[in-house]
Amino acid sequence: MKKLALDLLLLCLASATTGQDCVSIDFEAIPNTTFGEGYLLSDEFESTLGVSFILENGDYPVIAEYGAPATAFGPDDTPAAGENVGQFFLTEDGLLSAINASSLILNFSIPMRRVTGCIIDIHGREFFNIEAFDENAMVIDLDSLDADSPGAGDGACAYWEVETTACTGIYSIRISGYKINSILFGFGYDNITCCYLNRHPEESITIETDPAECTTANGQIHITNHGESSLSYSIDGENFQSDPTFSNLPHGQYMIHVQNEAGCTGIVDADIEVDSLNDLAMTHQITNVACQAGTGSLALEATGGEPPYSFSLDGISYQSSGYFPDLLPGNYTLFTLDSHGCRVVSHAVIGQEACPLFFIPNTFSPNDDSVNDVFSILTNDGFHDLIKSIRIYDRWGNMVFEALDFDPELTGWDGTFRGKALGPGVFAYQIQYTGQEGDPVILNGDVTLIR
Repeated sequence: MKKLALDLLLLCLASATTGQDCVSIDFEAIPNTTFGEGYLLSDEFESTLGVSFILENGDYPVIAEYGAPATAFGPDDTPAAGENVGQFFLTEDGLLSAINASSLILNFSIPMRRVTGCIIDIHGREFFNIEAFDENAMVIDLDSLDADSPGAGDGACAYWEVETTACTGIYSIRISGYKINSILFGFGYDNITCCYLNRHPEESITIETDPAECTTANGQIHITNHGESSLSYSIDGENFQSDPTFSNLPHGQYMIHVQNEAGCTGIVDADIEVDSLNDLAMTHQITNVACQAGTGSLALEATGGEPPYSFSLDGISYQSSGYFPDLLPGNYTLFTLDSHGCRVVSHAVIGQEACPLFFIPNTFSPNDDSVNDVFSILTNDGFHDLIKSIRIYDRWGNMVFEALDFDPELTGWDGTFRGKALGPGVFAYQIQYTGQEGDPVILNGDVTLIR
């Protein structure tokens, strides 16, 4: 007769509550179940571990008890000293058979990356095969044990292992065994521990960076692995290392490639910032868009750092001159680079100067009919004090009227010069007012005198 006890270490995804990626099934407890010798096991571990059990012939395996009447074991078969197998184990059908017994199938609703286990009491002409299958039922790894395997012997454990190295995932395992020239043969499975394939190893890490100086590649990337699976890392996607630190890096953006033992990879972005701007600084002057003008301008200047400098308003197209004309009102981001690639960023707003709310007529008729007899500036309240002067000239350039610091509601030109009425014609005017920034603004135009 043959006794088989399996220590299956099924590696799972890290638990959100414990941070562990391994859990065990030793058949000493079954979820939400009171059990004993002869209990049929199927999907009791499905909801918690994603593992279910069935025999290849369609029946279900049976819970058996060590030391009980012969159930896949003869009365004198006991574990060797030091073998931790507990009180209960799993067997195929609870009966002793000849030469062959039905294989055990483990199905996984969540893919595994590795399964290891132990078969107890291999001796004589006994042979065992362990096959791992992917989701398409293709064999992706296998192992085998016999009496010559390390650890084999009466009541002792001999270990096997199957795993995936291409992020494929193990979806089922078939464990089969047979004995040549035997009258009694049976299976016994025990101490099952399960762990799942992590297809997104990048979700198990956090990244911290140390800044680099502009002129020195002295930045660092530090990676912390919060899972149990061994990970390797790369910043070029080709050369991987187990060391979670990358040193002597220039400032810039990096893609961290993360790979686990199953061959699953993921990418996380990291940014090494500039530690010191080397005293690089930028100043700017703004020319707002004046009343009745179309555009404004920006003038950028740089100091410190390492000349020559270049300047940009979009961080992409740079120019050697810091002057940017013909700019519309709005918000602008200003960029300055020195020869080492160090950059400073600033912001500026080009404003639109508000034009005074006034109206200047283009004709008037000083004929004493009390209608449009005076050429005057019509303006809203609050703008009277902004108008500082008005001067009117004839076609020869002679000034025929002038008013300074006047109230436009009370002062205007009546079409006379030195007390005499002027004849019909076109006269030029020049009006000066105070702009939004407090600077003087000149408006030129003409008005037609009609008699």
